[in-house]
Amino acid sequence: MVVKFMALAFFLEALIILYVPQEWITTALGQKNPLAIATAAILGVPTYTSSLTALPMISGLLTQGMNPAAALAFLVAGPTTTRCRPWRPSGLWWPEGYFCSMFPSPWPERY
Repeated sequence: MVVKFMALAFFLEALIILYVPQEWITTALGQKNPLAIATAAILGVPTYTSSLTALPMISGLLTQGMNPAAALAFLVAGPTTTRCRPWRPSGLWWPEGYFCSMFPSPWPERY
């Protein structure tokens, strides 16, 4: 099961390195951006991955110029909001999932 996700992660790393301009990464997540850590944390929540599968993606972003502290925020943001489950069992996305660590969820935990 993990092999499929690792293959996807390495594929995403290759796409990041080949097709995402380095200027975009350094502008949004680089050393000189004071909001790089907050931006990486916000990006890390919907792209929740385990640390194992996130490492190739982070490697690609670090190669492109991502701030190492922002990389850590990206890695931590997903697992800390796991309880939220931004996807309902029906597969529909619900925006309250991002804020459930601060506020209780309107849907009971049935799954």
